[in-house]
Amino acid sequence: MKYSLVTFPETYENDELRRFLDDKHSILYMQNQGGGGVAVGLLFGALGALANAEMIKKQTTQDAEALKGKLAVDVNQLFETALTSVTGLAPAQSDAVAPHFTPVLFVEKIDDDHIRFASLLYVANEVSGKKSVRQYIYELPDTYSKSELQVGLAPGQTSRLGADTEEGFRWIVSTYLSDQAGAFNPHEKGVIHSDFLTPRIQIPLNGYRFDAGS
Repeated sequence: MKYSLVTFPETYENDELRRFLDDKHSILYMQNQGGGGVAVGLLFGALGALANAEMIKKQTTQDAEALKGKLAVDVNQLFETALTSVTGLAPAQSDAVAPHFTPVLFVEKIDDDHIRFASLLYVANEVSGKKSVRQYIYELPDTYSKSELQVGLAPGQTSRLGADTEEGFRWIVSTYLSDQAGAFNPHEKGVIHSDFLTPRIQIPLNGYRFDAGS
């Protein structure tokens, strides 16, 4: 299967929640705090939601300015390294029909002071004029304080983050290939707890369990 690597357009961060932390658009920060959060703003009608969105946007911008350039992680290189251990994918000579892959290190603030990471692969495809988009996310194990990231991670922490990100991409690509082959079809229902899906307030979600490997 062929693929083409592309970057997110600048328009992807034109909202109050997201900002890129690097010039390559490969590290994406997201947070929904400031004011009362997204949900609280909606309780006060259109004007309340607008004012709350501006407060969130201000907080997002402040956080991103403090974190930009502080993560010494080459996301594209980690993704390409992960591909070397997975068979079934090769770069396309032309991107006319190949799925567009955008590997991203996703950085999310899960509460006032803590941040978690995830490997994320954004896949855009077009077949017979029909466009489709999927996102595959692999949550990384460690949690960091915002102040810790603002100062900059120690070399050992950066190395571990890179290794975890690469492992996440490796799992994502394998899952993507299974998905494309129609072989990814988990049936075991379960309750999911995720700081990424429900930051600030962890809400149990119904979903499906499957073996993610080691």
